[in-house]
Amino acid sequence: MSSLQLLTLVLLVSTVAIPVVTCRQWCMAMPGTSDEQLQANIDFGCSNGVDCTPIQPGGTCYVPNTLFDHASYVMNAYYQSHGRIEDACSQNVDCTPIQPGGTCYDPNTLLDHASFAMNAYYQSHGRTEDACRFEEENIKTLRSMSRERIKRELPPVQEHIDKLRKVVEEGNYYGALQMYKSISARYVTAQRFSEALDILFSGACIELEHGLVNCGADLAILFVDTLVKAKSPCNDEALDRIRFIFKLFPRVPVPPHLVDVSDDEDVQNLQESLGEARSRVENLTSFLRAAIKWSAEFGGPRTGYPELHAMLGDYLYTECPELDMVRISRHFVRAEDPEKFASMLVNFMGRCYPGEDDLAIARAVLMYLSMGNMKDANFMMDEIKKQAETKNPELSESDLIQFISYLLETLQRDALPLFNMLRVKYKSSIDRDQLLNELLDEIAERFYGVQRKNPLQGMFGDIFKMMG
Repeated sequence: MSSLQLLTLVLLVSTVAIPVVTCRQWCMAMPGTSDEQLQANIDFGCSNGVDCTPIQPGGTCYVPNTLFDHASYVMNAYYQSHGRIEDACSQNVDCTPIQPGGTCYDPNTLLDHASFAMNAYYQSHGRTEDACRFEEENIKTLRSMSRERIKRELPPVQEHIDKLRKVVEEGNYYGALQMYKSISARYVTAQRFSEALDILFSGACIELEHGLVNCGADLAILFVDTLVKAKSPCNDEALDRIRFIFKLFPRVPVPPHLVDVSDDEDVQNLQESLGEARSRVENLTSFLRAAIKWSAEFGGPRTGYPELHAMLGDYLYTECPELDMVRISRHFVRAEDPEKFASMLVNFMGRCYPGEDDLAIARAVLMYLSMGNMKDANFMMDEIKKQAETKNPELSESDLIQFISYLLETLQRDALPLFNMLRVKYKSSIDRDQLLNELLDEIAERFYGVQRKNPLQGMFGDIFKMMG
């Protein structure tokens, strides 16, 4: 908010005698302001109720296309829509003309009423600079008064939902996105969170239904952000909406790696398909990661609601062109569904990385154990052995799988010396992935109280947990 102090007021006053109400007070960026500060002003205004469609490409105010001009437009729009109406009227300004029935009541908009009141205040206070000062305390007062006025003026939310649906159906997807953001922000400002959530949920669904993944994901993330602002509990109503949005994200089969193609056009098409797949995965990941964090903060398990982890892990596995089994496993071990996780790992066998089947299984089991979850670790291992008998009968002969089997038995007893002996005996297999050693250090600490020699050990795993 401090960036607003960079603004200076430019008073455009006619030299001829004209009715006071037509005089306008405007706000513009201060010359010499850095590009970073100008962009910060634009971001602030566009995320706090200003319709920024006119400064988008093709918009009526896009030209001149400079940060200075765009920032001036945004901040003036913000200033005009947050006029100090009540404050001005408390300083011996006659606001009767903008009351219902008054000569200047129409047009009945906050912008026009603010313009009348602020100009009257300015005229009656000697046209001094102090009469136009726009500082931090003023902003706080304006925001409080504006919130109360918005509460009274906002129309029923269904009117916006119906109107915006038509905008999307007419093909103005980007314009609709900006309108969804600006209108929902007004309801958030008025602390009418349930209505803001209705608008954002509707917008996310409509945009996704029309194949606009980027737009739909933006609104889906805003939906979760609003859940956080409203301090909404992690309950069935909110989770049902998250599930519904998740199901609308497209699933498009994409080759997991480059295959033989006949010509350059085929290569280009494949590359475009892979790029679109990555974009879908990134958008869905941002949405569900935000939802997981919200669920952990407002009533769900400390690591996030299990079903949300399952949804993200499944989407990453089926839709991501480059499989990251570590990342996928991080979610599945928190999903409380070891049977589904086992089926996924069996399906993974030989899919893309020959010779790494046992490595993926070992990582998964050790992740369960590092969390102290012996039950699911044993269940998943038994399930994998059962399902893999026909698909990969050699799996049980792997040194790494033998190590995991012995480890599960060892952890059921107080046998730290045996635990250490196993690590030494199977060191060459364990060293195939540094993450296995780190997970084993965590397991030793959890089950036997062994402190890590290096306090930085475990950081790798913790980073993944935070990123997950």
